[in-house]
Amino acid sequence: MRERIETFALNQHRKLRALIVEPARVKRSTPVLLFLHGRGEASEQENELQKVCAHCSPPDQARRDRLKNVIVVAPQAPEDPEKQWDWEPYLLKIKEFLRSRFNGHRILATGFSRGGLGVLQFILKFPNRVSRWA
Repeated sequence: MRERIETFALNQHRKLRALIVEPARVKRSTPVLLFLHGRGEASEQENELQKVCAHCSPPDQARRDRLKNVIVVAPQAPEDPEKQWDWEPYLLKIKEFLRSRFNGHRILATGFSRGGLGVLQFILKFPNRVSRWA
């Protein structure tokens, strides 16, 4: 199992970090599981990316080797205390990231709480991008 953090720009001032957990051997047939967290795991602080592993989440399960033969991608949305927190502003960048980084892999998606809503929003915006969701 390999684990790393990748960062991509949302705009000139903000970045989105993603925790990626991969099996030791990755093939083109290895699916990618996009995990969107809930409101409580959002943060601007780089050292708080580990929050996406809370509550026995998919990245936590992959770290414990309980999810086999899947790449888990868990972006952490920046906290925005002035607004009603939502995944909507980040979905296009997440789609672009998945396409550039994992092109050709089957995409699965799941989310906890507000992340579940984010998964539904993602599927509505990009209906052909996700093959399975929960």
